[in-house]
Amino acid sequence: MAQFENNEILPICVIIKIMAEQNVFDGIIGHKAQIAILKQSIKRKNFAHAYLFCGSVHLGKTEVARRFIAGILGLPDFVSLDKHPDVKMVIGEKLIKIDQIRELKHYFSLAPYKANYKIALIAEAEKMNRPAASALLKTLEEPSGQAILILIAPSVRSILPTLVSRCQVFNFHRTSIAEIREGLLERGASEALARILAPKSQGLPGRALSCFKEPSLLSEEASFFRDFARLPGENFKERFAFAEKLAKEEGGIETVISQWLNFYHDLILAKHGALDLISDLKAKSEIAAASKNYTLPQVLIAIRILQGIGQNLKFNINKRLALETLLINI
Repeated sequence: MAQFENNEILPICVIIKIMAEQNVFDGIIGHKAQIAILKQSIKRKNFAHAYLFCGSVHLGKTEVARRFIAGILGLPDFVSLDKHPDVKMVIGEKLIKIDQIRELKHYFSLAPYKANYKIALIAEAEKMNRPAASALLKTLEEPSGQAILILIAPSVRSILPTLVSRCQVFNFHRTSIAEIREGLLERGASEALARILAPKSQGLPGRALSCFKEPSLLSEEASFFRDFARLPGENFKERFAFAEKLAKEEGGIETVISQWLNFYHDLILAKHGALDLISDLKAKSEIAAASKNYTLPQVLIAIRILQGIGQNLKFNINKRLALETLLINI
């Protein structure tokens, strides 16, 4: 037992639950405004029936969602959520189909086993096909007071508007380089490494943390950098071979596109004499040399095409064909 200021004695289990609710978001890099709102919801026990977390890959949306779930349930950590009887994760390799949503509807029809709520998280909700999305809409039209649904998606445009209208929407944005650098230092990164990784992350905490945990990713990024730099001098056969290589990247095409956009961003800075502002100051000479191989119109066209590819990935476009179209225009 423990005693609070008002002399109220609370059981240890209640104290642990209160501490879990207060500290569950500790260590998250960025997203302070979103987390503040979610903390208030946990504190007041006032939850929406459905949430939609939107934003680019590697922002940390899913981690925030998992910690939010842990806070709702009063758990001391979010690692064991996958085994919790009142938490369901809905994942689809290529598509989320109607059978999975029917299973979710049945899950929500059952009373909570241990907690006060039944919670479901649909990662990559943009993968729902039309029948699945329509079935989910019917589920949300008749919400159970004990059901909480969290959708993760790249943008509100990737989800049916009728579904979006029934969700409390949280838009996640890129984090400042300073916050990412501080987050890396808190996790044990050296000052030198944090200064390299933070700018390279492009405001994506997940990308910075991945490179910190797996240093080999930096070598892969350097390899792609060299490929990007020499593309203008290659023939179509070599360019198409590169497109095929990128299209086969296991779940990593979004990361490659992000790196590519970062490369072009640095080229634009170089062409305007602002090399001191590029994301990796150690690559000044390489960026300066690469900028001579590209015209500014080429860079701007490539950026528009890359952004279009990134936005259309959710529609299962032919990645190789889209990349070949880009490489023809470089």
